[in-house]
Amino acid sequence: MAWGGGASARHAIRAAMDVRLEKLRANAKLLAQMLDEVNEAGDSDPAVKTVHRLRTSTRRCGALLVSLTSEGRPSQALRALRKDAARLERQWKKLRRVAGGVRDLDVHCEIVEELRAEMAGVGGVEAKSQGAVVSSQSNVVSLKSTVVNSKSTVGNVKRTVVNLKSNVVNVKSNVGKSQSMGGPLWVELEAWLRQERHERAKALKAEVAERGSKVKELADAVLQVLTARFGQAGAAGRKRSAKSPALLALEDFAVVAAEMPVLDSENLHDFRKRTKEARYLAEAGGETAEAVSVARALKRVQDVIGAWHDWDALSGEAERALGKPGRGLTEDLRRLARTEMQEAIRVTERMRGRLLGERQALWRSQRRPGSVKKTGQKAEGEPTAAVAEKVPERFPALRSVAGPERSQSSA
Repeated sequence: MAWGGGASARHAIRAAMDVRLEKLRANAKLLAQMLDEVNEAGDSDPAVKTVHRLRTSTRRCGALLVSLTSEGRPSQALRALRKDAARLERQWKKLRRVAGGVRDLDVHCEIVEELRAEMAGVGGVEAKSQGAVVSSQSNVVSLKSTVVNSKSTVGNVKRTVVNLKSNVVNVKSNVGKSQSMGGPLWVELEAWLRQERHERAKALKAEVAERGSKVKELADAVLQVLTARFGQAGAAGRKRSAKSPALLALEDFAVVAAEMPVLDSENLHDFRKRTKEARYLAEAGGETAEAVSVARALKRVQDVIGAWHDWDALSGEAERALGKPGRGLTEDLRRLARTEMQEAIRVTERMRGRLLGERQALWRSQRRPGSVKKTGQKAEGEPTAAVAEKVPERFPALRSVAGPERSQSSA
């Protein structure tokens, strides 16, 4: 894929920089709302939606903040801003880690719920057609790890969690037996998942209570400085050689691809997390053709690896929850996870080649986006002293950024 350059490309780049700031501001606002919702949960556990939004907003904010603070001419003010931005990202990361533990269990509970609902429906049809189900220890629900011929069984149930054409859950005529989706092992596993979720939710509430106010205060201070840097001088005060969000995302992906040339069970999840950050950068490009294309491809990688990770994690949880009595069920889940891993690697390698090719094409279209005449303005749209009054005293580094100091390059 190739995209055009020229004046229209330069205009898109300048507009995208403003979009990134607006998206950061919107996600920071959403994050603050989610922190409030966690605090307001009282004796109840935070809602599934709240936890999900809390986790994703911290990651989106982090990706956008790194992107915005990575640009600019070297100066003491910019170094100070990056220092406080790094402090903020560390706080977000701590929240994200705890929220991630809760979110994973929400997804796994959803998997079990959906499978049980699907299996129960198929079991009802099977029972009516055969009149009754004969109970037998040897007949166990088999979660097959390969695609099966849909004509061979009444109970072929497509996975509802991920849209992977090559994998379906095969439900045979023994769905009503002792270890079916409605059987004691599945009930016990679901109960264990919900109890574990409750415990992790308590840890999340404690984490939010401890650092929530600090995170919101620091985020507000950083945003004020960023708004002054990008808003006051406007596009005219910024380097025209700035890269588009799509290209920044592709360059991030290229770094990850180089660091992890061979994918396996040890690094596949880390590859997904890094890919997710690149995707958020691409999405900051708005509705431009390159941004949409790159974000869609990165999301495909994220989804297919996420499918494997969910089943892999669920198999580990089944082992801890059920022990030796649930060994058969755990092995079924592991077999399915192994097949999902093969599919994830196959799709990821295909998308890797496509994305690296798009990076080359986009780089060529943006390598000469133009130049800027020196106007005597402060470098990179340095904020005025007026902004310093709005920055809390507890953030001296940010106050220095917002103050009247000029960059060394413009002195």
